[in-house]
Amino acid sequence: MIDKVEALEADLNITISKKESLERQVQDCTDRLEKAVKLIDGLGGEKIRWSETAVELKHVYGTLTGDVLVSSGIIAYLGAFT
Repeated sequence: MIDKVEALEADLNITISKKESLERQVQDCTDRLEKAVKLIDGLGGEKIRWSETAVELKHVYGTLTGDVLVSSGIIAYLGAFT
């Protein structure tokens, strides 16, 4: 009878250890999830900024050839005069 009680106590101790381990894992996952949410929220503004920058760069790249042509003409014209 005592052996049976000792075996049950050993099983109880093992189960308690597993429970505590699982509780620590849950807490770690909760902390990681909170950090991930903060990171995603922080990067949300970056998406808007990058989208605006992409639109601006598209416009700049569209006019780049003309800008280079005008710049070359000005340099060629002013190059003859000191």
